[in-house]
Amino acid sequence: MLKILSNLFWKTSTISFKEQFIKVEFTDNALDFIVNEAYDPAYGARPLKRFVQKDIETNLSKMILSNEIPENSTILIDSDGEKLTYTVKKSSKCISNIISHKIM
Repeated sequence: MLKILSNLFWKTSTISFKEQFIKVEFTDNALDFIVNEAYDPAYGARPLKRFVQKDIETNLSKMILSNEIPENSTILIDSDGEKLTYTVKKSSKCISNIISHKIM
């Protein structure tokens, strides 16, 4: 259920990414990481929404501004257990860049 909420929060906040034809996909490992890092039973799902906005949207926005993510790309968000990783794929060609950001 929490994974579904994480995906829902992401989908409701992706308007600017869609305008640049940027598609974002999450692995199960990434969703598990987000839930483990952000969910707090005392506050319900609100911390999940803040995590998506503060961490994921911010990292992706910085990557776009620094030209690490070109238009018509797909971003695969995964986790190595310690941080989220972002893999950028341009169109349907091979992976063009792999960037990792540590969650603080």
